[in-house]
Amino acid sequence: MAPWPVGNGGAVSKPFNMTAALQGNWSLPTQIWSVLGRLAELPQDCRALDIMRSVVVIDPGIAGLSVVTGALVQLRAAGLAVGTL
Repeated sequence: MAPWPVGNGGAVSKPFNMTAALQGNWSLPTQIWSVLGRLAELPQDCRALDIMRSVVVIDPGIAGLSVVTGALVQLRAAGLAVGTL
């Protein structure tokens, strides 16, 4: 069964609630934090985890998006060393 209602050709067959945001803290071997506005907390989260240097692995096709560049600016402005790959 599809994770969302679909009709022929993958088109949505009826309206459904898109506002139910995926939120939570998961632990795989690595925690993933997801909630609207969470990116603003990235520098303090890094510090809480004793992360002072990091590498962001990003696809070149989306590296220039504001969400990516904004995160890098926030981390660097907080005095954290950040590299990209």
